[in-house]
Amino acid sequence: MFSNRASKQQSGSALIEVIAALVILALVSLPLIKLFTYDSIFVSYAKHDLRSVNRAQEVMEEIKALPNSLKGLALAGDSGSITLNAGENVGGIEDVSQGYMVALTGGVGAGQIRKVESYDSSSGTAFVSPDWATPPADMETTYLLL
Repeated sequence: MFSNRASKQQSGSALIEVIAALVILALVSLPLIKLFTYDSIFVSYAKHDLRSVNRAQEVMEEIKALPNSLKGLALAGDSGSITLNAGENVGGIEDVSQGYMVALTGGVGAGQIRKVESYDSSSGTAFVSPDWATPPADMETTYLLL
């Protein structure tokens, strides 16, 4: 009879040990599951950022490969135009308005890129769209035709 009573006590304590182990496992695994969820989100953001950086680097390499004749100093500019310094024939290009874009690379207005809508070859003026947020300064702003 005594051994039967001890056996019941042991089975009760074994059940308590199993329940305690399950509670500890649950308490430890919930933060780990949350950590894995956040990890997958951060990996997704990092993947997107890496793609963006790689694409920007490719574009920069393409720009660096352009001939020097497509770079210059703006002779004049206003909110909707820029006067290029090559006059009639910009770096051997007959029609600057055919799919070109102009990027302001230095000086006043640097960092803006606009599409060339039309080009007046007699004055060397390229009309851009949309208008410049900050117009290029005369003889101060550098540009790059893309």
